Amino acid sequence: LKIASVTGGGAADKAGVKAGDVIVSVDGTDVSGFRDFLTALRVGPRAGDEARKAGDKVKLVVKQGDKTKEL
Repeated sequence: LKIASVTGGGAADKAGVKAGDVIVSVDGTDVSGFRDFLTALRVGPRAGDEARKAGDKVKLVVKQGDKTKEL
């Protein structure tokens, strides 16, 4: 999932997400498209966890050019 833009000063910007980054995974769940991304954000990382809420932190693995970073 390629990031088109990042709001300056927002949580993603502060975490180091940049326009053009490609999200590879969210909390260990592989993401290959927008639907996967939304699904990974809606549920916790383990079965039985409560759904995430706005402001909850997640670990992202992103590709920035030829480098892969965990944010």
